[in-house]
Amino acid sequence: MDNEALERFEREFNRSYIAKKRINIILCSITALLGIIAVILNLIISKEGVLIFRYLTIDGTIFTAILSLICAGVNIMEMTKLTEVTHRWVYYIRFASAVAEGLIFLVVMLSQLPVFDEHMHLWRYDMFLMHLIIPVITFMSFAVNDSPIGKLRLRQKIQGNLFVLLYAIVVIYLIATGTIASKYVPYFFLDVVNNPLIQTILSIVFIFILGCFISQIMYQLNLRYSWRWYRRKKK
Repeated sequence: MDNEALERFEREFNRSYIAKKRINIILCSITALLGIIAVILNLIISKEGVLIFRYLTIDGTIFTAILSLICAGVNIMEMTKLTEVTHRWVYYIRFASAVAEGLIFLVVMLSQLPVFDEHMHLWRYDMFLMHLIIPVITFMSFAVNDSPIGKLRLRQKIQGNLFVLLYAIVVIYLIATGTIASKYVPYFFLDVVNNPLIQTILSIVFIFILGCFISQIMYQLNLRYSWRWYRRKKK
């Protein structure tokens, strides 16, 4: 490859790199803004005060909004220096955020099936943002824009469930110790006080399997599409 061709390749690569970072900054900024709006709307509409933080939807939205702001800041730095500064732990946290949003999305969609007596909110302003819009934007942002860190082993893919597992552990502890009263239990299957323990265990195992399924999908999509930015255009 001669110098002219090398310079042309470098210009094309840098142009694609900057475009990729700009798109992700926009997506992350939108996600953070919508997350803040959704939580504020939920506080106003539900009138439950700090009790709203017992829900995975609220905690996941806050987690995603904070990470989106951090990611936008990192992308600005990367775009300026034209080099990746993202570390493996940042990838795993973003991965966990995408999986949490995917789990929220999937569970809400499943709850709309006629076989269930109770359907989770979807069309209320705040819920529409948290259950549909934010998860979809997060999927897109992670799959297309986050730089892969190589081939992940099974135990590394499972790390995508870390946020959801941490949430379950904390909430179950608060329910078991009476800090969260029975009438405020966010999800019936987490009520270890009034339900058989085996029901909670099986429910968590089912959600964990769903999380692993989503982890695999997000991992494969990220591997497949994140490099599309750098495909050379045919002339």
